[in-house]
Amino acid sequence: MKTKNILIPTDFSLESLNIVKTLLSEAVSKQLEETYHIVFITGYDKGDSIRDLLFQSDASIIQKLKTNEFNEALGILKNKYAKYFISSKFILYNGYFQSRFNQVISCNKIDEIYFSATKPKSTLKNIFCLNKNIKKCELPKYEIQIETPIKSFEKERLAGFFS
Repeated sequence: MKTKNILIPTDFSLESLNIVKTLLSEAVSKQLEETYHIVFITGYDKGDSIRDLLFQSDASIIQKLKTNEFNEALGILKNKYAKYFISSKFILYNGYFQSRFNQVISCNKIDEIYFSATKPKSTLKNIFCLNKNIKKCELPKYEIQIETPIKSFEKERLAGFFS
């Protein structure tokens, strides 16, 4: 089996995990002989506070951004698609220049990018959309249409990952 490194932008919402679900369910339906290492990337402005820059690591910021709902849904996907979903990694991207974005992609040996056309609906002011950088990238990229529920309860949204 060939392993592919897939880049998926996330705002740590369940909607962003629907991209992973779409990718993996397509692999199952087509019976692909591929496994996937998913690299989640978040556009995050760290600000210019010296204290924050010195004492907040990317890992601690990511832990604060990940919700229980997101972790549970990611666990469901890992269990349901264990044959295809090898591992996941989270990256905070805090640059604005295309060359920096390309460097991040190169360092993580990304093969393909899957992203949503809709901008993140995150209520966090520090998260920014990476679609502009993604569209300028020369790697194969796939735009996935995601239906965003208007309003639903957590259990209903999590239930969608079982189907």
